[in-house]
Amino acid sequence: MITELLLVYKNNYQIKRAVHMFKFGPFILCENNQTLKKSNVFVDLEPQVFNVLLFLVKNRERLVSKDELFQNVWNGRVVTEQAITRIIYELRKILDDSSNSNSYIKTRRGKGYQLTVPVKIIEDGSTAKNKIWLVTSFVLCVFSLLLITKNLIVDSKYKKHSITANQTASSDFEEAAEAEEYSSIAVLPIVIKKDNLKVSILVQSVIEYLTNQIAIELDMKIIYPESLLSAQDYVDDITKVHNQTNARYIVRGEISRLSDQHIQILFELYQFDEDNSYSLYSLGSYEFPFPKDKILLKELYKKRKETIQDLIGIMKPGMKFHKLNNNQTNNSLAYQLAIEAHHIGRFDACPRFNYAENLLLRAISLDPSFAYAYNQLFLNYYKRVWNCGQSKIWHEKALKVAEKVEQLAPGEYHSLAIIRHAILVESNQVEVAYAIEISDTKKNPEALYREIYALRYAGFLSLAKSKIEELIQIDPYFFSQIPVQQSPNTLLYLGLYNEYIQLLSSRGNVYHDYYRGIAHWLKEEKTESIDIFASVVQNSSEGVFPSFAQVLILIQKGEKKEAKLKVRKIAKELEDNLHTDGEVTYKVAQLFALSGDKKSALKYLRKAVEQGFFPVTYFNKDPMLHSIQNTNEYRDIINTASVRHMAFAERFNLKIEI
Repeated sequence: MITELLLVYKNNYQIKRAVHMFKFGPFILCENNQTLKKSNVFVDLEPQVFNVLLFLVKNRERLVSKDELFQNVWNGRVVTEQAITRIIYELRKILDDSSNSNSYIKTRRGKGYQLTVPVKIIEDGSTAKNKIWLVTSFVLCVFSLLLITKNLIVDSKYKKHSITANQTASSDFEEAAEAEEYSSIAVLPIVIKKDNLKVSILVQSVIEYLTNQIAIELDMKIIYPESLLSAQDYVDDITKVHNQTNARYIVRGEISRLSDQHIQILFELYQFDEDNSYSLYSLGSYEFPFPKDKILLKELYKKRKETIQDLIGIMKPGMKFHKLNNNQTNNSLAYQLAIEAHHIGRFDACPRFNYAENLLLRAISLDPSFAYAYNQLFLNYYKRVWNCGQSKIWHEKALKVAEKVEQLAPGEYHSLAIIRHAILVESNQVEVAYAIEISDTKKNPEALYREIYALRYAGFLSLAKSKIEELIQIDPYFFSQIPVQQSPNTLLYLGLYNEYIQLLSSRGNVYHDYYRGIAHWLKEEKTESIDIFASVVQNSSEGVFPSFAQVLILIQKGEKKEAKLKVRKIAKELEDNLHTDGEVTYKVAQLFALSGDKKSALKYLRKAVEQGFFPVTYFNKDPMLHSIQNTNEYRDIINTASVRHMAFAERFNLKIEI
């Protein structure tokens, strides 16, 4: 009886009101006049756009399927799903605030759409005539409501306790929700079916522009196509790409038409929700001309800009697009030379780096203010050290070119800050690197990690650990998602082995697997450790970490003589290449100590400190250095490292961690 009275009151109240206006956020939607106002200013809407919005508002308490929209907005007329997708896109451009990452309309892939904001119903004048009738209905119900008030209160208390318990159990979900503020976007490599160098070069130049521009405009983590070359085998499985990258957005392009004058690329954007469902936006085809002359080059710039505006328009509706043109050139030949050099550098083909350098120097001679060419030269010099083992002189050249890039196009290259920081830290300029980072107030995960990296080298492990915790709050997948980032070695050095392993990528990455093997070894899990080191050697026969893994396998098997010879060979190769990374040199010292060569261990430990790696607390606790820690020379090295650590602390007003 009580339920029936409540339903009578509710249903009659709704019928008698005859409401036709709805308020949500700064908007007022008027059904009778077919109008939408934002802050008392009328917004122009297409009729079907208005009808879809009205239907979503009226059914705001539930998910609305595409079939319902077809039936109620298009009255069953045959239209494609793209029609709905386009209208939802238009509505988001109108409704969403560029300063807020949350959209007014939520999409559930394969299910439909739902309005996500509270709606207030605005009564018109006719409702006043119904108030007497409404009061009467209310009186009939009030006594019944009083009878069940006690039970409602008890039930409310129970629900409150349930919510509290659930909130405690879902703290991981809350952390992930906070992390959503910093999203990532994966840009898939475009498959070129025929071996056409001319097409490949132009396509990659377009894709590079898009990824760099998105990074600058949206301050997002970019997963570059070069990092996803291995994904070409499953590029059609978007869900698998998402699982591999944890990217909220995925851009996929396909060459739809090709001629001697133009290429046409069809772009799609996938947007994933928290439940791993996604929305697909087909942006259509964009035609890019081959930049044979100044006119076609200008047209290419225009088409690139239109593409990026459409992409950003979906991800951040209403956001103002910044015009970044400082990296461009009006010289078509200079542009062609620069993008060819970039194409060569994508595959880290060491024998061809000289050729790419000459192309870039020619481009710069044609246009001395061409920042894009300078940035490619910067990358060329950096890669020659770490990919090809060449002289540290290339680091010095890279830093000089980086200054030129910043002078010509400040803040327009997303990767420059990351790479420049790595060069500074790994070439004994950790103080300079840290000073740059702390002067930057923008604290996205990549900026935080650069700060952590410098602190680790300088021995501020406790402070670095707190920064890692802050980073993980923003992006829980920072260390594990493609491309694999530097590992959180601070936790390894603090002996937090389980926490460290949990943050690493899944098995298969040589760099992370090497450190995973060390963590298991230090946990005294010898069988697991040897198995991991063996996989490192099997997956990559070249490089410093597979070589290190081979040594550690020999040591664990008791073959110290063979291990010692292998370490000496590694050390000589690093010296021949004028390697400057103090942390890598420290790994050599560890291997010498474990293989029984104390003299060489002390030599390379001193060299590591001289190269700018001086975490004193870690040195003293490191079980791998146990054989040399009671020597006078070791204590002398520790004193040298401590002096620099304390000077670092004084300069930057940090708490000493010795």
